[in-house]
Amino acid sequence: MNSGSLLRKISAVFGVVAGGVALASCGQQTSGAAGDDSGTPSTPEVSPISPCELVTAADLKEATGISFNEGQKRGPQCYYATADYASTASVSTGLDTVADHLDTKKITISGADAVEGRPPEGDQCLVDVTLGPDAPVETLSTSMSGIDPADKPCEIATAIAEKALAGVKD
Repeated sequence: MNSGSLLRKISAVFGVVAGGVALASCGQQTSGAAGDDSGTPSTPEVSPISPCELVTAADLKEATGISFNEGQKRGPQCYYATADYASTASVSTGLDTVADHLDTKKITISGADAVEGRPPEGDQCLVDVTLGPDAPVETLSTSMSGIDPADKPCEIATAIAEKALAGVKD
């Protein structure tokens, strides 16, 4: 797969999960990221933290009671799926994912300001945690999708955020 195709695929994933907010953030480069000594251009970097290192499938099971496969890293996001792929969770760093078109509510997670957003259908929830200027990234985001609204997807996304937040603070 060539790099243009890979970037289009990554951009499509960001569009589904986070809409235009993630796409706008995707093109940001950190200083000095123009290339390496080999002359090969480097991929834009959004966050110095690998989201798949923040939580494992075992951590998610402990936090939510749901069994997930190990995470798959895609850019600044890590995706976890249930064995039947009916439900998915994600953890990302450096991106604001809660878009204006969602029903939002301000919350607090482990002392940090956060916002949760859900679409009217209610089968998914996104949570953005503001980490502040002294953190390695400004935002930690989690999501839960494809879950019965009766199973409270925002409570699950919040539990994932609490678990991932502990990984950021370590």
